[in-house]
Amino acid sequence: MEYRVLGPLEVVRDGVPVDVGGPKQRAVLAVLLLDAGRVVPADRIVDAVWGADHPPSVMAGLQAYVSNLRRVLRDDGAAVSPIVRRPPGYLLDVPPGAIDLTRFADDAAVAHAAVTERDWSAARDAATRALALWRGPLLADLQDEPWVQPVATGLQERRGECTEDLVTALLGLGDITTGLGLARDLHSADPLRERACWLYAVALYRAGRPADALAAYREHARVLDDELGLEPGPALRDLQGAILRQDPELSSWPGRPAARVPGVVEPAVPERPAPPPEPEPDTADSLVGRRRELATVTAALSDGGGWVILTGPAGIGKTRLAQEAAGRWSRDVPAARVLRVACPDDEGVPDWWPVRQLVRELGADPDAVLSRPAAAGVDAARFAVYERLLALLRAAADDGPLLVLVDDVQWADSTSVRFLTHLAGSAAAIRLGVVLTVRDGPAGPDLGALLAAAVRRPGTRQLAVPPLDAGEVGELVRRISGEPVDRRDADVLAARTGGNPFFVGEYARLPAEDRAGGSVPVAVRSVLGRRLSALDPAVLQVLRAAAVIGEPFDPELLRAVTRLDTDELADLLDDAADERIVQVSPGAAGWRFAHGLLRDEVLAGISDVRVRRLHLRVAEAVSAGGGVDRLVRRAAHLTAALPLADPAEALVACRAAAVDAEQRWNSDAAAQWWGTALRVFDQLPEAGPDRERDELVIARVAALARAGRGQTVLDVVDAAVLDAVRAGRTSSVGRLASALLRTTGAWPWAVYGEDPAPLLSRLAGVEQLVGTDPVAHAQVLAALAVGSCYDPDGTVPDLLAARAVEVAERSGDPDALADALLGRALTFSGVAERAAESVEILERLAGLPHRQQQVDDVLRHGLLTMATLTLGRVEDAARHVRQGIAGSELLRLPVSRAQLRWTEGMLAQWRGELGEAERLYDHAYELHQQTELYRSGVHYLAMLALRWDEGRLAELPDPSRGNAEIAPAALALITAARGDGDRAAELIRAELDRPEPVVWTSHGRWAMLAHAVADLG
Repeated sequence: MEYRVLGPLEVVRDGVPVDVGGPKQRAVLAVLLLDAGRVVPADRIVDAVWGADHPPSVMAGLQAYVSNLRRVLRDDGAAVSPIVRRPPGYLLDVPPGAIDLTRFADDAAVAHAAVTERDWSAARDAATRALALWRGPLLADLQDEPWVQPVATGLQERRGECTEDLVTALLGLGDITTGLGLARDLHSADPLRERACWLYAVALYRAGRPADALAAYREHARVLDDELGLEPGPALRDLQGAILRQDPELSSWPGRPAARVPGVVEPAVPERPAPPPEPEPDTADSLVGRRRELATVTAALSDGGGWVILTGPAGIGKTRLAQEAAGRWSRDVPAARVLRVACPDDEGVPDWWPVRQLVRELGADPDAVLSRPAAAGVDAARFAVYERLLALLRAAADDGPLLVLVDDVQWADSTSVRFLTHLAGSAAAIRLGVVLTVRDGPAGPDLGALLAAAVRRPGTRQLAVPPLDAGEVGELVRRISGEPVDRRDADVLAARTGGNPFFVGEYARLPAEDRAGGSVPVAVRSVLGRRLSALDPAVLQVLRAAAVIGEPFDPELLRAVTRLDTDELADLLDDAADERIVQVSPGAAGWRFAHGLLRDEVLAGISDVRVRRLHLRVAEAVSAGGGVDRLVRRAAHLTAALPLADPAEALVACRAAAVDAEQRWNSDAAAQWWGTALRVFDQLPEAGPDRERDELVIARVAALARAGRGQTVLDVVDAAVLDAVRAGRTSSVGRLASALLRTTGAWPWAVYGEDPAPLLSRLAGVEQLVGTDPVAHAQVLAALAVGSCYDPDGTVPDLLAARAVEVAERSGDPDALADALLGRALTFSGVAERAAESVEILERLAGLPHRQQQVDDVLRHGLLTMATLTLGRVEDAARHVRQGIAGSELLRLPVSRAQLRWTEGMLAQWRGELGEAERLYDHAYELHQQTELYRSGVHYLAMLALRWDEGRLAELPDPSRGNAEIAPAALALITAARGDGDRAAELIRAELDRPEPVVWTSHGRWAMLAHAVADLG
């Protein structure tokens, strides 16, 4: 859309003129265009369009014209109108480049600067562009209006100066003919303009017409004398003398680029002082208070790489403060760029949502950037995507200062939060500022990790946004309501609202009669309710549908749900935007509520049945659409519509969403959808088969395991076992135990999560209950054996694993036997004295056809790498690593792939490639610690062995944060390496006296301790 005022008023869309209505409607648009980007008070518009004697109904007329213009000026039916209501009037919000007046001013300024620098080519090009925009006088069809004339006079002066700059540039380039023609026209249009006469005379002289140049001077002097009684100025008199002398320097004026012609006195060009800084706007949009907080945020962002975390309750003004700080930063820092992304409070939003917005703002394709690179390892796929994102941000930051504002990060999906955590802890040098807003409340593990990583960054500022004081409360009410508030009322309101700006603003927007007598609503919901009840019922209906759709809501989807035509819906959204209920969603197509509390209040006003009906209608509308998020949104709305929706249809949708998430390598989202599918399954009118339900639980457990949610896996299995026992489903208990065996790759499940004890107790408690089901019994015994691998009595896991094999063999079930064999191998995973037995067990497992054989082959290779390496069969270990990696990539088993990375480091260390070993250990640690699965201090143990090999044990820090199993031995070894023999001997003695089972670290520790004893003598 292009807006033209340099001539008759025109609006052009795709080269086609748009009919903007009759004279008064055109005048309304013209007034807004002359002050585009600024709020124009309604009274000023009325005075300009109707004059002083306007009718009583003038405001209704203005609103009608604005409504008509909004409809006309939308780029398409669902687009946002550029005319926005802002107290005390309206604002035209269009890009500066869309208005010819703005483009003229910009190009004219470029031309003048180029003339000053004597860059004639640049000056000619910019001035030509600027002057080409003029089609006639400013607003030619309205030029007689008194409000147009002052603006037109100033612009005509600027047009003349631009023409002078063009003449100067043309003469500088030697284009005498064109320059002379322009100079003649300029002088004819304004015979009293001294610089125009000077340029005309110079052009004539350079064209070889000195007599005509002198005649032009004499005519100018005569007109000045006749009309004003004045004489020509010094520059013109000097020019006359230079012409009479035929001064050779005049023939080369204005000179070559960057070279001024000496001896030629040029007429003074009026200085164009920089416009004074605009005063802070005194409107409802301007920030009240927050000077200290703004200073803090600005200081944190000053070096271009700071992080700021703004916290506080809902409505306290975190977002507004962040926006103001970002706006000031972008104004103060040359070439700065601010990217704002929002995290909606909506379960139906696809994964990566805020990051998708960010990628789109950076000009890249989110699907391409966020897809898994084909060459990336299954456990490293996430980090390969991270590297793409970091490269994108680094390239943008290299182009100029960059600030990313992430709003309401507490609602971001876990995938996005993990990336932000990685960004916060990244060592990559990116000059990137980040502002996070976080609502007060319990932080989940992912959000907690993000905040911890951000706070650890040097220079990060975490700021709790405080409430407004009574004076600021009064000022905010005045700005919004337009009425003064005395101190007593401000004190009362500050006390009752807690100084929360959102609550204060809602009070201020109440009708004046509701505020009379100092009546202040105690409950904010009553304030919100009053605002919503004052809306047109048609607007409220649209808002209800939008609230159910979720944020951001797409106008096309909203149209399908409300069944309104495009123009009617757009008008109603404009009305809602005027009342500050909705706003355009930043960084994404569509709209959002101005505040989450407003959406909550809209939803609270809808009956439960109606909400479900709306969800069902949204699901139907989404089914007819497309897009990458269609599956997720459809599943979310169908489940929310239950029981009105068909549970079977909802179950299919949840399965589809889960499978889609798995295909996109988003295991967290997949686990969420498998859990939702399980809840929907339980609402089927007729109970489905136990096996189908078990498959849903197991799919969820597998997704959680792939996501690295170790403790969550244990908790889910624990709850599912309890449910199965209560329902008498022994086979389900067995299937759950079988799934548990395979959740943690080639390492025992008990080493993952924070507390495996509850699940271990649960399995021990149900072991007798499943005794009548041999298959389930063998599976539970196998899981119990693995979970008991750290039992102080080493015979406990040994006996449990042996019983599992015995019961499975009697059952004749190959799947049960496979579980039992795998369980025994996992029980003694990495234990040196069991290495030979493990090889035999795993060879037997390899020859046993069973349902989980593909997965078990990958686990078998992982287990065999440890066993064969312990036995000194290095080539066999390397072969098992290669086969295990291939299998884990093929079957998408990131846990197994991460574990095999540690073995790759061990093999490099065995070969004496100590630098490569350290790199592999560090990379494995980086990948592994991003999950809940890193609990066992493997990295510290690896570095202990590596530094021992290098003779650098003394450099290791004390193992206070390492694995409790290796900490005492590690401290003894380090103490010995530091030369404190007596203390080392004491620690070694205590370690050897400590009762413990034989576990995967035992023989390695004992071997190094033996070396230490020998070294100590």
